[in-house]
This record gives sequence, C-alpha cells and structure tokens, in this order.
Amino acid sequence: MYKDLSHLNEEELDILIEKYYSGYNVKKILEEYNLDIKSSKLYTYFPAKVVPEYKCRHCNSNMIYNRKSKMYGDNYNIQDLFCQNCGHKYEDKYCQCYYCQQEKIKILNYKREIIKKTYSTENIDSINFNNLNFFNKVYLGSIVRELISEDLSYIKDLNSSNIKLSPYDKLTFRMYRELIKIQALVVSPFSDVSSFKDCEEFPSIYYIDQVMYILNINDDLNLDNLIKKIINPDYYNLENINDAYNLWKDIAINECIEYLIYQIKQINFEFNPADKTYNIIELMLENFSVSQIYNIIDKSVKNASKFYLEKKVSKQHAANSIIGGCERYANRAIVEKWDLTRYRRNYDLPQSEISEFFFNKVIKIGNLGFDISPNTELLKTKFHNND
Repeated sequence: MYKDLSHLNEEELDILIEKYYSGYNVKKILEEYNLDIKSSKLYTYFPAKVVPEYKCRHCNSNMIYNRKSKMYGDNYNIQDLFCQNCGHKYEDKYCQCYYCQQEKIKILNYKREIIKKTYSTENIDSINFNNLNFFNKVYLGSIVRELISEDLSYIKDLNSSNIKLSPYDKLTFRMYRELIKIQALVVSPFSDVSSFKDCEEFPSIYYIDQVMYILNINDDLNLDNLIKKIINPDYYNLENINDAYNLWKDIAINECIEYLIYQIKQINFEFNPADKTYNIIELMLENFSVSQIYNIIDKSVKNASKFYLEKKVSKQHAANSIIGGCERYANRAIVEKWDLTRYRRNYDLPQSEISEFFFNKVIKIGNLGFDISPNTELLKTKFHNND
C-alpha cells in the first residue's frame, strides 16, 4: 500500500482529485488506489492548485492555494492565495515573506525620520517653571515624579507604565493636554511609530498616553535640581488658596466618579457619566467628603439593583436612577443632620498619583483630602500652621 500519492502520474492524480471533489466515497478511492491514508487526511496530499490569473507582486510568479476538504469543495478565497516561489500571501497585510518584511522595515524607517523631523525640539523655546500656573505645576509634578526616565532625558509613555495618574481618564488626558498646550511637555521625536495614528495626516495625530515626551522646562538650576524642584513643591502659598481648593474639588469629583462607575460595574450595569452626574457630585461635595459620598453611592447602587430586580425595569433605567438616588439621599442627610459614616478607600481603587502628590506633597493635608469636604478654611489654617 502507498502512504502518499507520489507514485501517481499527473493524469492519474487529476482523475483521483476529480473523483474526490465529485462526491465519490473516499474509502473506495483509497481502496482503488491502494492507499494507506486516513480518509479525513487524503486532501492534504493533493498538490497546491495554480491560479494563473493572479500574479505575485514581488516576483510575478503564479499564485497558488492549498486544497481544502471536500466539505468546502475545490474552491478558494483571495486570502488563500500565496506565491509558489517566495511565499508571499496575496491579500494579507501581515504577510511575513522576505519582500514584505523588507518593505515594512523601509516604511518604518521612513516614518521614524518623519517623526524626528516633525517633532524636532531644536526651534522650541523652553518654559520657565516659575511661570507655570498652580494647576500646571501640580500636573507636571505628578507626571514627572512617576514617569521621568532614569537618565532624566524624557518622560516615559503612560500607557505601558501601569501608573494610575488620576482617578479617571478624563482628568488624566486634561492634565496632558494642558501641559502640551503650553509646551511644558513636547512630544519626543523618538516616540514609537505605533504611538501615532496611521493616516494621511501622519504623524500629526498621536495617542497622548502612548507617546514619550521631552520635559521642556528651564530654570536657573541644573537638570537634576530642576527635577527635584518639580517633585518637591514649595510653591503653595496664600495666593494659591482658591486654585488649591478648585483642584481639591476636581480630584474629589473624579474620585467619586471612579467609585460610582466601579460600583455600577459590580452589578453588571453600564453608565456613562455626563454633566448632570458631575454637577450633582460637585454639589454633594459642599457638604460631604469623598469618603462619605462613597457611602451615599454604595447605598444608591444597592437600591438601584433592588429596583431592577423587583420592578423588572431595564438595566439602563435602573442605572440612570442611581445619581438621582444619591442626590435625594444627600439632601435628606443634610436636612436631618445625619453624620454619615466615612468609607475607606477601596482596595481595587488605589489612590492616584495626582491625589497622593497634591494632598501629601503640595498642600500637605494627607487623608483629610479624602475624609473631609473640600474647603478653603482648612487650606488657610493649614498654611498658617505651616508658617
């Protein structure tokens, strides 16, 4: 018995293949040709079929395809075609043939050169750190403290760092946009090509959290001491009280949003916070701390889950009721003068970098930033006490 088809001439092989795809019983074909091959594997011994109407764009050879089982018939899809000479796949942007790999290397090198030219820092004036406003100094300190490279030459990309820069992505991207806008951070010309959108405008459009940055800051100090100045702030003073209050409130709002979304996901609901949610949380922060609002959110989410199960409403309807429930509960707590229990930070939601940097390093109130409502009186008192 034969273990393959090498003993057959071309005509015999064509007849066998025609029988196979015409519906002949495979076992009878095996017996007729005295073949010791599994029925389910017979088609794998067939030679590839040439498709002369399709040519390889690299070497102009005919394209071929490997035959499939009789279940699929002797047909092919364009993506099945490959070059019999160099192995190039006809329609596959991930083709790994030698020629395609060389093309990709050439394109990659070209893109790298375009990025270097576009984001060259030669003609960019640096910014004096002392001229940054309070918010941008805090944003910059939060980023530099965690993402500055070992040799202090660039800011690492956020995406691959596993650093939680802020409680919520919207705040994170706002921090970057503000610093990019004033050119305190400029895109590094050595950022990875994949950090830029592959489009006609390449490399003008990039992913904020994936590119690397150059710290475009100057001072009378050398670089090492400048970094120390940025991450060991001494700029908080009475003139910054209102800015500090607003940033405290901003961080607090985003910590509440983060916790709200987390709790909603725990019950398999979906919710996209918009202006109404932000406004209600901001109002609640006038009377309650983040830790107390965690309590309020927890109760409202449980009520929404109960509402969904008992009233048979949609998940979206139940999810949309949560923020309104928070507002009603908070208003009742104010009227009835409840002393709401303060929750601890959730294990799954560790304190973000900007929160830790701002509360511990800048205004130096520590956990009070989480446990009391944002207020200017504490900031003034803390400042005077520091004096």
